[in-house]
Amino acid sequence: LHELYSQVNSIDSEESQEEDELLQIISNLTKKNQKPPTVRELSQVTRKYDTPTLRDKLKKLAIAGVLKEISTPQSVRYLICEEGE
Repeated sequence: LHELYSQVNSIDSEESQEEDELLQIISNLTKKNQKPPTVRELSQVTRKYDTPTLRDKLKKLAIAGVLKEISTPQSVRYLICEEGE
């Protein structure tokens, strides 16, 4: 039972770390380009995920209220939500 609990916590902390890394990349790209990044722009910077996996991770963060999806005629951009948004 302790081993199972340890494995579950390990998975949660790994996901949390991946989300933090992704948010840092989004923040950096937003500052650099003066606009929030698209999935394509993010996938060019982080080779860790394929595009469908990256899109799923961004969607989950948007549903959780961490990111805001901004639809444009060509694509969707992802902006980090500020406190109170």
